[in-house]
Amino acid sequence: EMRSVADTEASAGSEASLPGQRVLIGEPHGQSLELSASCYGQSDDELHLAFNFDFLDQKWDARAFRRAAEAWYKALPVQGWPSLVLSNHDKPRHIWRYRSADGDLTVERAKVAAAMLLCLRGSPFLYYGEEIGMNCHRLARKDLRDPLGINTWPLGFLGRDPSRRPMQWDAGADAGFGSTEPWLPFDPVPFPDRPAPGQSRAAPRLSSFYRRPEGSPGLEKSPGRRGLRRWRRVRKRRVPRAFVHGNRGLSQFPFYAAENRT
Repeated sequence: EMRSVADTEASAGSEASLPGQRVLIGEPHGQSLELSASCYGQSDDELHLAFNFDFLDQKWDARAFRRAAEAWYKALPVQGWPSLVLSNHDKPRHIWRYRSADGDLTVERAKVAAAMLLCLRGSPFLYYGEEIGMNCHRLARKDLRDPLGINTWPLGFLGRDPSRRPMQWDAGADAGFGSTEPWLPFDPVPFPDRPAPGQSRAAPRLSSFYRRPEGSPGLEKSPGRRGLRRWRRVRKRRVPRAFVHGNRGLSQFPFYAAENRT
C-alpha cells in the first residue's frame, strides 16, 4: 500500500509530484542480506531501496569488498536496485576503521573507499562528514549521551557517540553552529579537511575528491570510448588500484567483476 501511494502521481499543493519522484527507503532490523533483499518484493512492489550494511563489517581488503558486493547483487530480486553504505551512526566511520599510522595513507584509503562507494552499481549513501574526513576520537565519560556507551564504559569501542559528533560546517571554533551548544562536543583533533590550530583554512583533500576524483574526468562525465582506462594509482602498494570504464562512463575496480552492468 505504501508503495502504491509513493508511485501515484500527486497533482496539487505542496505534495505535487510525478511518478518516480518519491522513494521509499527502509532499514531492516538485522544483518541478513536475504532480509534486506526481501524488502524490495519479488515484483518490485515494496521498498525502492533497503539498506545493507555488510560493507561496514569488511576489513580493508579488495577481495572482501568484491565478495560482499557480489553477494548483495545476487541476493536482490531481478529488478532490485542496490544501496551502498560505508558509514552510519552505529559503527565507527570508515576513515577510522581503515586508518593507518601514516596520516597521508589514511587519506588515500578514504579516497579509494569513496571511489568504490560512488562508482559501484547502486545508490550510494554518504554519512554526514565523511566527505571532509570527520573522525571517531573517544569522548570523555561526562560527555557521553549514548546509553550503550555509558553502560559499557570504559569499553569505548562499544559506544556510538564518537560517530555522532556534530557536523563541522566550517573551521571556526563553533564549527558553524553559532552560540548554540551542540549535543556532543566537536572533535578537537584536526582531520583532513579541517585546519590545524593556527591555520586559517585546510586544503580540501577529501571533499574535492568527492566532487571530482583527482586524475579523472569526473564522475558526472563519461571519459570517452577507450575501454578500461587507468584512473589513479594511489600512493604505496598497500591500497588497491581503481579504474574508470570508459565506454559507458562507469568505474571498475579490482574487487568488482568485469561484467556489463547498468
